[in-house]
Amino acid sequence: MADKTGYFSRSWALLTKDKGWIKPLLVMGISSIVPIVGALGVSGYILEWARLTAWGVDSAPKQKGVDVGQCIKSGWRGFLAAAGWGLALGVINAALTWLFDGSTFASLITLPIGALAAPILAVCSLRATIYQSAGAGYQANRIFEMVKRDFSGFLKVVGMYLLISAVVALAATVCILALLLPAIVHVGLLASQYEYGGYSGGSSVYVVDRLLSMFTGMLPIIVVMGYLFSVMESFMASMLYTGLGLWMRQFNVPAWGASADPLPDSTETPSKPCSPEPVLPVAPSVQEASSAPEEPEEQLAPEVKPVSEIRPAPEVQPASEVKAAPSPATADSVPEPEDAGVEVISLSSAPTHEKEEPPSEENPSSPQEGQDPSTM
Repeated sequence: MADKTGYFSRSWALLTKDKGWIKPLLVMGISSIVPIVGALGVSGYILEWARLTAWGVDSAPKQKGVDVGQCIKSGWRGFLAAAGWGLALGVINAALTWLFDGSTFASLITLPIGALAAPILAVCSLRATIYQSAGAGYQANRIFEMVKRDFSGFLKVVGMYLLISAVVALAATVCILALLLPAIVHVGLLASQYEYGGYSGGSSVYVVDRLLSMFTGMLPIIVVMGYLFSVMESFMASMLYTGLGLWMRQFNVPAWGASADPLPDSTETPSKPCSPEPVLPVAPSVQEASSAPEEPEEQLAPEVKPVSEIRPAPEVQPASEVKAAPSPATADSVPEPEDAGVEVISLSSAPTHEKEEPPSEENPSSPQEGQDPSTM
C-alpha cells in the first residue's frame, strides 16, 4: 500500500480516528501496572489491533467489547515469539562487550543492535499474531526477506520509534529532576547545617528520617507520574506496532501461505483466500430459476398457416349423445403424492451446509476470525 505520508502521520491518524481515542491509552496505563497478566493483556491488545492494520483494515482501537482472555493469549504468544530472539540479542551484546572489554568500539557495535532490538522483536511478535502461532515469529528468512524488500521503510519506522522514545525519555528525566531535586537539595542543606553545628553524630539519622518523611508526602505525586509514564509507554508501543502493521501491508498479507512460504509479490492477489467468506445455502428452486434461460419479454406472432391446412371445426354432437361428466372426486379418492408420481423430498435428506473448519495455524488468520481489540 503506497502512501506518500509518513508512518508517524498514518499511525497517529489511526490511533486518533475515533472520538474518545485517549480512553484506550488511559486504560492500558492502568492495566500495565498489574504484574504479568496486565502487561500481557496490554501487549495482546496492541498486537491484535496491529494485526488488523497489517491486513489492510483502517480501524482505530475499539473502546468496548474486548475479550480480555483473547488479549492475554495474544500477548503470551507474542512474548514467546520474541523471547528467544531477545535472549539471543542479549547474549550477542554481552559477548561483544566482553570481547572488546567495554571499549568505544564495542559501544559502536552494540548501540545499533540495541536500537534495532525493539522493532525487530516487534516484527517477530506481530508475525506470530498474524499466523496465530508463536513458531511463525522464528522464521528468520521470511523476516529478513521483508526487511530486504523495503529496508528504507523499516528504518523509517525505527526512526519514528526512536524519536518518540527520546521525547518520552527527556520528558521523564525532566519530571523526575523537577520532583526529586528540590527534596535532595533541601535534605543536603539540613545535613550540612547539622554537620557544621556539631551534631555530626545524629545528623545522619535526622537526614534519613527527614528524607523518608518527604518521600511519604510526595507519594501521591510519584504514583501519578508513574501512571503517566505507563500511559506514554503504551502510546510508544501502539505507534511502533501500528507503524509496523502499515509497513507490512505492502507485502500482501491476505496472500500469505504457510509461515515458511516465500512472500508473494506486492501486486499479487490470493488465488486461494486464507479464510473464504461463508457461502449461504440457496434453495434448489432458486438455483434452477437462476440457471434457466430468460424468457423473451415479447412473444412473436404465431405463424399463419395456409387455408388448405386449416382443418374444419368438429361437428357438434346432439344433446342426447353427450355423456354426463364424471362426478367430482371425494376427499378419500384424492391420490397421495406417492400415487401421483410426485417425488417427496425429506427434510432430513435436504443438503446441509457444513460448518467450515477453522484455518490451520500454518495460514495467516484473517481479521474476521479474531475478535477486534477494544478497551479493557
